[in-house]
Amino acid sequence: MKIQELNSKKFNEFIEYCNKYGSEHDDSFLPDEKFIANDDNPTYLLLSDEGKIIGVVSVILTSAFRAAGKARFRIFHSVINDMEVYEMLLNAVKDHLTNCETAYLFLPKDKFETGEILKTLGFKITRYSYYMQRYQKKPIKAIFPGDIQLRPFKEGIDEVVWCDIINECFANLAGHVHCTPDTVRDRLHDDELIKGGMMILWDKDKAIGTLSVGIDESDGIKFAFISSVAILPEYRGKKLGRNLIRAAIEFGWENGYENTSLSVNAENLNAEKLYLSEGFVEKAVMVCYNI
Repeated sequence: MKIQELNSKKFNEFIEYCNKYGSEHDDSFLPDEKFIANDDNPTYLLLSDEGKIIGVVSVILTSAFRAAGKARFRIFHSVINDMEVYEMLLNAVKDHLTNCETAYLFLPKDKFETGEILKTLGFKITRYSYYMQRYQKKPIKAIFPGDIQLRPFKEGIDEVVWCDIINECFANLAGHVHCTPDTVRDRLHDDELIKGGMMILWDKDKAIGTLSVGIDESDGIKFAFISSVAILPEYRGKKLGRNLIRAAIEFGWENGYENTSLSVNAENLNAEKLYLSEGFVEKAVMVCYNI
């Protein structure tokens, strides 16, 4: 076995590997055909003696993550579930992580053996999150009070207010990485965002909330994936969050997605209760490992 940096000759095989095995762990940020391995995305392969890819590691180290002193694994996987193999992959990216306070990944709770390997390598469990789904239940119409309206995101105009809301609302949330206009623009042009799926909640001319609806796939079923659900603190307790969720579900249905999914940190009990009351069920428990 040997470690090799990703190159153009192995790119297609690398993408095939990610598509085949990535969802076994976490498919949130899997590389696709547009992926470029560079200093922001250091990527290495573990090759068998025959030259076949048997493991991969890729890390997100964009400027936003560097500024936060964090890194996130896009994929850290091998078809050989062995500590020596995972140690080789981890060592391949260690030099890239020297200026990071922490690097993290998510793993399904039922991947117990892999989790034990990670702990042996020095990873620690820091939090849990729930992946939740809502199946083929008709949407309930969102109703916002008074002058409050949900409007489509305007590119070139709304980037700063989006960042302001996200950074204020999620400042103390574990795993939050400071949102920048570049981050927003990347999201706006992401292939996994449903067209028109970024929205801002307004009280007259004041931006007070955000909502994003993308595309998710689980067990071969397509879902509208809800994220970036945020309401400024002074506007909470008015059922605006509940109506954002209803608006997202309705938006998904209008775009052909009868199923909806989302993720929520386990410590956010109020949000979890809200989602359960809106017809979501817990599908999986994800464990966050940090090193």
